[in-house]
Amino acid sequence: LPREEDWEAIRAARESPLLETTVSGATDIIVNFSGDVGMLEAQQAVEYLKDTAGQEVNVIFGTVNSDMGDQ
Repeated sequence: LPREEDWEAIRAARESPLLETTVSGATDIIVNFSGDVGMLEAQQAVEYLKDTAGQEVNVIFGTVNSDMGDQ
């Protein structure tokens, strides 16, 4: 399950003053997760956004693992 700081980051992003509008009632949302985020955590975050925007919202999301290893 996501840690509390993960939920805080999701809430902060959702309520960011950089957004021109709220996600409430949105029809499409694009989300990118970076860092050590598993698919379960990403899916839970998407469900959190769907609870706010509405279950019919089209959510496109991706993940980026920032650990590049030895390259």
